[in-house]
Amino acid sequence: MCGIAGIVNLTSNSVQLPKLIQTMTGSIRHRGPDGEGFLLVQKNACLTAYGIDTPSSIINSRYTYSPSQNLASLEGEYDLALGHRRLSIIDLSDAGHQPMCDAQKKLWITYNGEIYNYIELREELKSKGYNFQTATDTEVILAAYQEWGTACVNKFNGMWAFVIYDEEQKKLFGSRDRFGVKPFYFVHTDMFFAFASEQKALLKAKLIQPKLNSEAVFDYFVFSKIENEEEGMFKGIFELQQACNFEFSLQEKKLTKWKYYTLPLIATFEKFDASKFQQLVNETREAIIQSIRLRLRSDVAVGSCLSGGIDSSSIVSIMNSLLNGEHPKINVFTASFEDAKIDEGKWAAQIVAQTNSKWSRTYPNADELKLDLENLMYSQDVPIWSTSTYAQYRVMQLAKENGVKVILDGQGGDELWAGYPHHQAIYLRELLAAGELKAAKSLLKTAGNFPSNAIWYGKQYFKHSGLASFPKK
Repeated sequence: MCGIAGIVNLTSNSVQLPKLIQTMTGSIRHRGPDGEGFLLVQKNACLTAYGIDTPSSIINSRYTYSPSQNLASLEGEYDLALGHRRLSIIDLSDAGHQPMCDAQKKLWITYNGEIYNYIELREELKSKGYNFQTATDTEVILAAYQEWGTACVNKFNGMWAFVIYDEEQKKLFGSRDRFGVKPFYFVHTDMFFAFASEQKALLKAKLIQPKLNSEAVFDYFVFSKIENEEEGMFKGIFELQQACNFEFSLQEKKLTKWKYYTLPLIATFEKFDASKFQQLVNETREAIIQSIRLRLRSDVAVGSCLSGGIDSSSIVSIMNSLLNGEHPKINVFTASFEDAKIDEGKWAAQIVAQTNSKWSRTYPNADELKLDLENLMYSQDVPIWSTSTYAQYRVMQLAKENGVKVILDGQGGDELWAGYPHHQAIYLRELLAAGELKAAKSLLKTAGNFPSNAIWYGKQYFKHSGLASFPKK
């Protein structure tokens, strides 16, 4: 996790971009405690700058993007400012400093995320004549953009939010990963186009006045949906949607956005087929193993959350198998509860014993939630959907206390494989629509511990189908 920020002055008024960009990156310092860097652009001149958290070894170093000026001493008029807060994960040396540029200093990037297939992409780009002076995935993104333009994102396997300043074309090119893992917020007013990893950076720089977005509040309280639309809880602060790119023309002062990926969807009903099911099981297993193998690429230790559920237990077990005992014990972190009825610690303990992992536990409770709620909300930037968010907050806090920067997690497993009760309601609706009355009746009888009475299913149907048809205004 790194922090990125940037701001374009769209007026002829005197604006102190060095101070504004410092405020923006300072507000997200927690995202990148390992370093900071800045780029200021004035017409065709690019100036690199450092701050109080910039390692002294990178200042005026051999790298083409090494910072040369103290940001605090800069004044005057600038058209564009980029900022970066670094969390060192790949290539821990000074070579990973950002904003980074290409050898000709024509392209500059501020980037948050990880491109897991960067090694393969670097070899492909080398075969095309590109040379690399670092072992970072950041430099691979720059070369990929040089080679394939905005289509470069189709080559990436990873999670990212980045902005590239293209000096020759006088534009910014930005992108967010396919599923929106890495955050990206922006404002576009008559005075500024600005972006940041968190909304607080835009608010603290006073680029927009805080104002509640009533439509987002409605979605939150009625549909239990957070950041469902491009404009979130704050009026005027927008989120670049998942799988979207943008270009901002510095000459025309025009913003253009487009979607570069859509998850394939099979909308037709299909009966269960045992042989096809087994095929999908095998493909899914291989996909999970490969995804974990790629995510173990790191120059720091990789740990994992461990709830005791199938998803996180599978991850830790596969990690152990891939590492094959050649590395120190895997750090795993669990949120446990004093009440045995809701605690899954006994299941997590079995995985710890099987993998010989190093186990750390935290015990969140209601009283501590009350004390931590303000910090939790500040970290989230948005309201919490359930208290499970607090359990996750405490797990990540525990990982930080143990010095672990990279964590794998099973979050999203229930969403992918229909593990929640409301998925049963949607499946029931599909069965009824397809005329599969016998299968629908069987589902009602064999839903296990899911609430399966007709009243509950009726409420779920109304919530997901009826309310969704209501006008928003």
